[in-house]
Amino acid sequence: MNVARQTALVDRLRAENLPVAEAEALLATFEDRQRQHEAHLARAEAERGT
Repeated sequence: MNVARQTALVDRLRAENLPVAEAEALLATFEDRQRQHEAHLARAEAERGT
């Protein structure tokens, strides 16, 4: 959810020619956290055998 909203915000800022550096950095953080959560979920599911 945060990734989608932040992506939309970055897109909107770009469309309006506004600074995007901080918004992009936050988006990168959200994307990294999402990858971490997905990897953790995959490990947990593998341990459960699902």
